[in-house]
This record gives sequence, structure tokens and C-alpha cells, in this order.
Amino acid sequence: MARLILQELRELGFQKAEFKVDIKQKAEAGPAGTDDVEFLFSANPGEPPRPLVKVASGGELSRIMLGLKCLEIGRQDGIKRREGGMQAASATRTLVFDEVDAGIGGVTAQHVATGCMHFPPPTRYFV
Repeated sequence: MARLILQELRELGFQKAEFKVDIKQKAEAGPAGTDDVEFLFSANPGEPPRPLVKVASGGELSRIMLGLKCLEIGRQDGIKRREGGMQAASATRTLVFDEVDAGIGGVTAQHVATGCMHFPPPTRYFV
């Protein structure tokens, strides 16, 4: 999973980023299951990945979420193809990517726009 996310992040301008998924088994099962899952992230070369929630800016979080959503859409499309062209859910989804364009331009901005265009109708997105 981390490898796929990292591929998406490279497309969104994080050329030297590191992304890891840390999964720890809980002693007892709780309402959220038996695993504690934490995303670790570093946008800068030489810095070790640290908890995403502590190190990523608002714009970085938006681009990471965009990458995750693009992966989700790709996975859903693959399931639909295997199931013989199942129709997309009729519910409209709304996604908000606040500051997704912060500090980017050129090719990276084009990749962000292309990522947004992957969302199937009737998805609405705000950037």
C-alpha cells in the first residue's frame, strides 16, 4: 500500500518524499478493531518519516488525501470492471481539498488538476 501511495505522491510533486504505514497490534480488540495504523511521512530528503498528523502542512495533507482518493477511485474502477461494469453509486460525493495548490505550480499543478479529473460523476470537488 505504501508503495502505491508513494507513486501517487510523486505525481503530485513530492519527488523526494518518504511514506510508510506503521501497523501495530493492540493487546485487545476495541471498537476500531485490533490494529493501530499510523501514516509516517517526510517531505524532505534526509529527514526520517514521522507521524503524518504532526509533520504535514495543510497543503501537504490535501495533496496526500488527493493521492489516496485517486488510489481509491482506481481500485473501485478495477472492481467495477471485474464485476461486469457495475454502475457507480448514485450518491453524490463532495470532496474538499483545502490548500491543495499551496506552493505548487507548473507540472505539479497540472498533475493535481489531472488527479481531480479522475473522480467520476456525480462527485463534486472543491479546491
